[in-house]
Amino acid sequence: MPCIHFQSQSNISAVILDLARVTTIDAGGLGVMLALRERLQSNGIRFELMNVTSLVSKVLEITRLNSVFQITTAVEFFPRVLRNQRAALEPRGATYASCA
Repeated sequence: MPCIHFQSQSNISAVILDLARVTTIDAGGLGVMLALRERLQSNGIRFELMNVTSLVSKVLEITRLNSVFQITTAVEFFPRVLRNQRAALEPRGATYASCA
């Protein structure tokens, strides 16, 4: 069952899916992530994976989806959040989604 609820919100510029607690993923999970990525990008919203565990990373490498998904770490992501907070008055910001 997908853990993300997507609602049309004009102020969202990015969805970051935190996979830190995900230990494995199957074809169904990959399909959900691909569909979500396609839907978001068609609406001009960036989609990234964050904190990909080693086993999930291996699956992404084997399926060559590591070249499809933008993968980031918390260290790379959170400095951007702090910069974006300074520009909080702008209508488009980042949305953080955790999958636990």
